[in-house]
Amino acid sequence: MTERTLDEQVDVPFKTIYVSDNTLPAGESVVDEEGTPGQIIRTFLVSYRNGKEIGRTIVSEHKITDAVNRVVRVGNATPIVETTELVDETESIDYNTLKEFSDQLPAGTTKVIQAGKKGQKTNRYSVTKVNGEETSRTFVESNITTDPVDEIIQVGTRIKEIREATETSPIPFTIKVRKDTTKPIGYRVTEVEGQDGEKSDLYKVTYISGTETKREHLKTTVVREAINKVIVEGAGVERALFEIQEDKITSSTEYRNDDTIPEGETKISQVGEEGLLRKTIEKRYFNDELRSTKLIDSKLIKEATPTIILVGTKHVPTIKVEQDTQTEKIAYKTQKIEDPNLPKGETKVVQVGRNGLIEKVYQLTYKDGVLIKTDLISSKEVQKVQDEIIHIGTQVTETKEINTTSPIPYNVIIRKDKTKPVGYSLVEVEGQEGTQTDYYQVTYVNGKETKREHLRTVITTQPVNKVLIEGSGIERTIFEIQEERITSSTEYRNDDTLPEGETKVLQEGQDGLIHKTIEKQYFNDEERSSKLIESKVVREAIPTIILVGTKHVPNVKVKQETRTEETNFRTVTVIDENIPKGERKLVQEGRAGLVEKIYQLTYKDGILVKTDLISVKELRPALEQIIHIGSQVTETKEISLTSAIATLVDTKVIRKAVTRVILVGTKRIPSITTEELIEVEEIAFEKQTVEMLTSTGTVTLYKKANQES
Repeated sequence: MTERTLDEQVDVPFKTIYVSDNTLPAGESVVDEEGTPGQIIRTFLVSYRNGKEIGRTIVSEHKITDAVNRVVRVGNATPIVETTELVDETESIDYNTLKEFSDQLPAGTTKVIQAGKKGQKTNRYSVTKVNGEETSRTFVESNITTDPVDEIIQVGTRIKEIREATETSPIPFTIKVRKDTTKPIGYRVTEVEGQDGEKSDLYKVTYISGTETKREHLKTTVVREAINKVIVEGAGVERALFEIQEDKITSSTEYRNDDTIPEGETKISQVGEEGLLRKTIEKRYFNDELRSTKLIDSKLIKEATPTIILVGTKHVPTIKVEQDTQTEKIAYKTQKIEDPNLPKGETKVVQVGRNGLIEKVYQLTYKDGVLIKTDLISSKEVQKVQDEIIHIGTQVTETKEINTTSPIPYNVIIRKDKTKPVGYSLVEVEGQEGTQTDYYQVTYVNGKETKREHLRTVITTQPVNKVLIEGSGIERTIFEIQEERITSSTEYRNDDTLPEGETKVLQEGQDGLIHKTIEKQYFNDEERSSKLIESKVVREAIPTIILVGTKHVPNVKVKQETRTEETNFRTVTVIDENIPKGERKLVQEGRAGLVEKIYQLTYKDGILVKTDLISVKELRPALEQIIHIGSQVTETKEISLTSAIATLVDTKVIRKAVTRVILVGTKRIPSITTEELIEVEEIAFEKQTVEMLTSTGTVTLYKKANQES
């Protein structure tokens, strides 16, 4: 049993209100206002068994409009009594008829397994009465008193069928990773995109009453090999080394006057000592090749101590030693570099030139105020020379207008047709893509595109929508059992005890019986087709045996002969607009078919006197030979354009064409003779015209048999 909610819009009955009126005679009444039903949306919880409703209960109600009560004035001599009561009414529930299909019964026969019995349900109503007369009734609930008992009928479906089925499934591609030591770890690029292959599996499937019961795998054919996906991953070794460098800090020289030392003499009071600066440098290597360096830390290990020189000033001629620091300029140079990113003729100062500065410290010795000696003590570069760098523009900018053509997809419109069965599909109007032309303004710098701006779009051809008709008619299938008699055959046996020419019935024949299960297809109750599903021999036919006298007469012998012979293939000619007109291209090689025929040969004294054809079987169908005939016409026109001249700079193959390879069998099967006779019959050719939509129009395909071959 299943339960579902159901919304229904129902009328709410109006009530009749009786108003006592002492102006009216007793027993008379007057309608002051007619009643109008209201409307509500009532939600039921409905119970179903085997698709049939067996009960419902009100879950909720939603009011849409209120009911307008009917107002009646009644003479006051008559008392108005209004009562409300619950009334239960019983109702029968029809039972369902269930059909159980059984392969234990022959198709077309039935058997009652369980007899059906009706159930009963109780509907409860709220009834309003005025003076004993019912004025309104409202449904309250419905409960099942007795459940119905389903009728169960067993329907025979003992039909066995063996078919061959083909299933196509993908062959998943595998992913191969190729390591590249020239790329760093973490680098990952897809070199070849993977593509699934395709395989076809052939099965022998056993059906019983249309249901698959057994499936046996026969063979697997690879339709298309899978293309493996190739991913390139970096395997280069990156490493970082931290190197400690020590730089010395030069010791300075400090001069101090000493009056205990004669004027002009000097004495070293303290020997200077250089300082030490420790730097941590990060060096990054890729495959043992230095790629970059970076200063990580700089730490002063030891301060530099100056050299102290005492200069004598003792009561001697005035000797004065001074240090003079002079700064000298170093003129910078000017470099001019061509820059393709600057417009031609323009210049740009990339780096301003700056003079260098050298600081020189001289020791000047004066005697009695006269400079008598100059010594260069130290020389230090205070400011490095920075050359002036000027970029000279060589950039050539060009603007062109170009256009590209692209397709406009069409829509698919589906129209339902009740006169056609479900599953029927027919293209009423073939869809055709439209075309549109987009115009762009392209800027080239030094021959390379740097900017593209969309200007406008022009629709060249409007798309034509595809109209598809789909059937929506009702189809049903009926299985019918038919009986067919098997005509008794006559078997002649030679008997050398009977004189030649005389016959004697040894056994009377009896016809056999075949039960045939016919599947009949009905469409909208009109029979459309019938199909033989199963043919079963119920009783074998018994042949009539006649003895033929052969006493002292020529010997009569009957035997069968089977022969296999090739049949000619047909040639299909296709008009192909992709091939130049007049050229022919063999797309598929033709292959001869094989036909097997069985004859019954009657010999008399070794001479063939009678030939009867028993059966014909096609062993292998002929494979058509397909030839494409070119219809391509190439025109050369001279046109003039007012826009700038476009020059083809480069042509690059984005993806190479993959040649489609078709294996055509050329192995010929020799004719095998096994005492059977083969006849070759001509099969009339058919002519088909197929329209194939292309972007330029309609191509017609002509197909006919090559009767001359």
